[in-house]
Amino acid sequence: MLDVPALRILDEVLPGHRTRIQTNNITGQWTATAAGLGVSAPLYVGDPDPTLVRILPEEVTVLRKYWLIVPRELQRRARVRTTIATLR
Repeated sequence: MLDVPALRILDEVLPGHRTRIQTNNITGQWTATAAGLGVSAPLYVGDPDPTLVRILPEEVTVLRKYWLIVPRELQRRARVRTTIATLR
């Protein structure tokens, strides 16, 4: 599942980059970046870490589509409707 076009965010943000390592979890990305192996780590992971330096401007935005699947019998519950409204 790592080789899914929608997950290739760096292809959009840094066209022409050369991937040297791939991982499917955020801890692996953060650890590899902190070890100097490359560019990665989302802001919520990188910003609190004083050893990492932000290299892209804050204006960079990556848009993705997400699907929410809710069992039919739960769709009318208030907490489910509230969650759906919040996500929208």
